[in-house]
Amino acid sequence: MRQSLALLCRMGLTTALAACAAGSYGAGPKVTNASRAKNVALHATQSKAQSLRTSKRSKMEQMLVYVGTYTTKGAKGIYLCELNMKTGDLTLKGSVATTPNPTFLALAPNHKVLYAANEIDNFQGAKAGAVSAWAIKPKTGALTLINESSTKGDGPCHVSVDNKGQYVFAANYGAGSLTAMPIQKNGGVGAATGFAQHSGTSVDPKRQEGPHAHSIYPEANGFIYAADLGLDKVFVYKLDSAGSFVANDPPTASVPPGSGPRHIALHPTAKFASVITEMLPTVAAMKWDSNAATKAEIQRGLRAQPKCASAYYFVGMLHKEEGSDDAAIAAFRRAVDLDERQFEAEQEIRVLETRRSRNSQRGGFFDRFRKK
Repeated sequence: MRQSLALLCRMGLTTALAACAAGSYGAGPKVTNASRAKNVALHATQSKAQSLRTSKRSKMEQMLVYVGTYTTKGAKGIYLCELNMKTGDLTLKGSVATTPNPTFLALAPNHKVLYAANEIDNFQGAKAGAVSAWAIKPKTGALTLINESSTKGDGPCHVSVDNKGQYVFAANYGAGSLTAMPIQKNGGVGAATGFAQHSGTSVDPKRQEGPHAHSIYPEANGFIYAADLGLDKVFVYKLDSAGSFVANDPPTASVPPGSGPRHIALHPTAKFASVITEMLPTVAAMKWDSNAATKAEIQRGLRAQPKCASAYYFVGMLHKEEGSDDAAIAAFRRAVDLDERQFEAEQEIRVLETRRSRNSQRGGFFDRFRKK
């Protein structure tokens, strides 16, 4: 039996807050997940045995929460908080691990080890980041370093663990690559056995000048999904017996150009996936089949495109407020093309085109005097 609580909210913070609940206070570790810059993610997970114990109580009142940070402006690393499940109050208990830029956290399936993505660009003299493994003390939540291992690429911003507890995966944002590292008997991370380097560009010359792997998710049936913001693609892999990445056929699914895919949520029914994008305020809904054995089936599953009329309308309103009329009109027209919010979008287009026409006429009038 699994019981979970998830909360995701946008915060105006300079640090990346990565949170994972470590269980009811004094009852041993239970939960985790984490987030990157300006996001907080809380995931509470209970084992079957703990669920049976807590079923005798009305509610689990206290929960320990780990918070990962950027350490470039004074933060030390991983912090411990206490979450009151009745009131929602989150109380800082203090620092429990000093480590550079632990911006995303993931818990081992046995709930005994916490893994951190150390988002750095120099590890042991090489241009790479690292994953650090931390043993959890059950009653207090204190952390003890087990070891660290190179991700072979700089700027790892996301880390995950397969459901069997055999591999840790990292997405290297700076390098645009993915890493697979075996988990050792003591919970530590071994040297990388799998490495996949992405290549290419997309439509935004500033943010998509190259690959930027943003997240990686192992699925129970063996498929591994990775979102690459720089390429507007979701990559699909499996691991071979040696722990190396093997590209799926087809190897990728695309989201609309300029969207910038960031994270992926796989539906429990194994029929759908949602991809949240960073550069546009959209969620791409995809139909997928984790048991698909043929190229055609996987293609049908992964190439579904979202209809984001409301998102385009929202983007248009933002551009309108900023005075970027041309960009606003383009966004509103996209909303009209998608047959949703058509009336509102067409109204905004008429207002903006009228304003643009008047501004043009005024400019021409004054230009006549300037020429004289």
